[in-house]
Amino acid sequence: MQSIADFQLGPTAKGVAALSLSACARYVAVADMSNDNIVYVYNVERNKMLLVHSSGSSPISTIQWSGRENDLKFVALTSTGVQFWNPANSNSQLIKKGEFRKYDEVKLNCASYDEDGVCYTGAVDGSIYVWDQK
Repeated sequence: MQSIADFQLGPTAKGVAALSLSACARYVAVADMSNDNIVYVYNVERNKMLLVHSSGSSPISTIQWSGRENDLKFVALTSTGVQFWNPANSNSQLIKKGEFRKYDEVKLNCASYDEDGVCYTGAVDGSIYVWDQK
């Protein structure tokens, strides 16, 4: 086995909290463990950082890219909810927060996408949420 790329998080990072490889295998999204909960997106082929942005005050536990080919969207689960990221649209709406139908506090612990770009998240209470981002 041989390393093909090496990325370093910013100086305030305290480690990697979550990471995911895109469906096209060109991009890696990484959440750090800093107080600012920063998300980084790297281009693996170019060995270059493309995005650095704080996700807010809640730590990220999971990142998952869309399963749709050439779709640059990914989901990030935080301790307080769900964030849908679109790095290709970083000027206007980089992050959209998911809204739940219930008013209860929902604790999500896993996420996955299908090949059509629909996101599925699972909660600790056994609930499954389906998110269509069209």
